[in-house]
Amino acid sequence: MGSDSLSFFPLATISFPNRLRRKKPPESRSTNHKTFLAEVPTSSAAEKEVTARIKLFTTEDERNIFFETRDRAEKGAWIHRNYIRK
Repeated sequence: MGSDSLSFFPLATISFPNRLRRKKPPESRSTNHKTFLAEVPTSSAAEKEVTARIKLFTTEDERNIFFETRDRAEKGAWIHRNYIRK
């Protein structure tokens, strides 16, 4: 290797971090995620038996839909939750 190949490495080391600089993420146009999750509909949930062990609960209002599956064998512990904005 000649001196030309050695001079390449300092340039690569200097320019590489410049490409990795992160830009500030854009401001969210919707409400922040904490507010969104706090807006879970509180009306009574519709229940559907999926299997003998699993139940699906669905709650809906004019802006949000909330789905939750629960495991009866685990004292009604939730398995999966979906928070959806209409």
